[in-house]
Formats: sequence, structure tokens, C-alpha cells
Amino acid sequence: MSAADQPCGPAVQREPDAALSASPDPSQSLEQALLALGHALLREHYRFVAVTPVTHARVAGRRARASDLRDVFGWNLAFEADLLPAEMMEAMQQANALGRTNAGLQTSGVRFASWRDTLLVHSAWPALDRDAVRFGPDGYRYAALIERTFEQTTDVPRNAVELCCNAGIGGLVCARLFGDRTLVLFADTSLRALRHARVNALLADIRRFDCQHSKLLATIRGAIDLIVANAPHGELAQQIVAESLDRLTPGGRLVLCAPAPITDGYDPLREAIEPMLRKAGARHRYDEIEADLPIATSEGIERVAAVGLVAQVR
Repeated sequence: MSAADQPCGPAVQREPDAALSASPDPSQSLEQALLALGHALLREHYRFVAVTPVTHARVAGRRARASDLRDVFGWNLAFEADLLPAEMMEAMQQANALGRTNAGLQTSGVRFASWRDTLLVHSAWPALDRDAVRFGPDGYRYAALIERTFEQTTDVPRNAVELCCNAGIGGLVCARLFGDRTLVLFADTSLRALRHARVNALLADIRRFDCQHSKLLATIRGAIDLIVANAPHGELAQQIVAESLDRLTPGGRLVLCAPAPITDGYDPLREAIEPMLRKAGARHRYDEIEADLPIATSEGIERVAAVGLVAQVR
């Protein structure tokens, strides 16, 4: 059993019947194929920064078909079969990630984005499926918040849990910051997200991690030193705060990113979570880290800010 398959140990425990199966199954062959594809791209020094949907649509709309690896796995353009090396085509076929257009061109069912010296696999564009694994500028903001929070700390958590892990960028940051001293647990309700997070952890050479199918902390037992999350909406952010404050060890921290709709200077997310933090006696800092996200809003909402919360329980 590899280090990545080791159970979480006494500090964080999984519910056995809710964990991903360790026995051979078709998903493992898909993971191995995605991993092989990612390693092939790394050998080719592939780099791509994931952008907003608006930017993606604008740039992709300028080009009829792919001419290089960035076009295929970044901009997700259709391509001629002979554009890619045979090993990449074989890996895509094994991963069920190779499609075809009506014009007979090939398409990739996954994208790869760069972070530091590694890659993250995520869903093809446009990521419209309910369980699509999304990664974009919000992921980079979230990663930067975690890095800033711990850039001067000497405290190393025994364990770190990423809730709503999606592609797993938060867990990867924790693993890079703390190394093998910290066990990282990726948690999500989407099996596709957990598989992508696992592949991304292996691409980044993370050795101490596990994956757990869980609605927030529902199937994760034990004390937790660090919880990180990039919530897609405010209601979920409130749930994460409520559950996390009850589960963190003394001195444990929560690092959370979320979108916050602002109207006439009023932030309902802040108003909802600060009473929870005060009741728990948690020290916290809540900041806008981007003032105006490119998100369509309903009438009455003047802007949507990206906010960051760092809370530490006493």
C-alpha cells in the first residue's frame, strides 16, 4: 500500500463505508491514464494559466483549431489526430477523455492548468455538467490566501482537510507548505472531483494524502487542526464555518474563500458568520480579496466580491 493509500490515523478518521474503495476498479485505470497524460505534459514543459469563462470564450473564439498542446489542453480546441504524440493519444483513450467533432476532429475531455511546478487536471470547457471539476482564477486566489496565512508560521498541523475539494488546489498548497509532517484529506460529494484531486496530488508528488466522499464533515471523524475550503456560494460558506468551529482543535484554523454579494455596502455573508465566530470565541480576519468578480448578478446586487476568512479557535 502506498503512502497515498494509508488511512488517516487517529487524528482524522474516515467512515469505512463512505471511503473510496481501495480494491481494483475501472476508476483506478482512469486515474492511471490521467496521471500518465499529466506526466507526459510535464515532460513537454506544458504551462497554462486557467482564465475566466469570459476570457476563455473570447480567446478560443479566435481560433478554428488547435496548433499546439496549450490549444488542446488549455483552450480546449479541436485538433487533428496527428498533432499529439502517440503516448498522449493512448492515455486520452484509456481515460475516456478523447472525443470527436462532427467535422472529424479530435477533442479533449479534460484540461490541465499550471500551478507552481505541477499541473491540475480539470473538466473540459465549458464545464457545464453538475459534477464538473472546475479550476480558474478563484483557485489561484484561494491558493494565495492559504500561502499568505502560513508564510510566517512555525506551527505545523498534524492534519489538514480540504472541504469541497474540486481539483484539490487547497490540499496541494497545504502539502507543499507543511510537507510529510501533515496528512492532507481531500473531501467532496463528487467522485469525479475526488478522482481528479487524487491524480493532481500524485502529479505533485504528494505522499501523505487520502480522499474521502463526504458532505462537508459528515463522514470525517476526529479532531482536525486545519480546514481549508473554496466555497462556490455564500450559503455553503456559512455551513462550512458552522461545522468547522465545532471540529477544530484548540488553536486550529479555518481558511475559507467565498463569493459575497454586496448591496449598498451590506455583506450578508459577513453578517451571518461573524456571530458564529464570536460565540465560539474565535479570532478571525475577514477581508475582500477582490472587489468585483465577473459574475452575473440578480437585480439589487451591485457587485460580488471574493472574500477571505481566516479564523483560529482558542
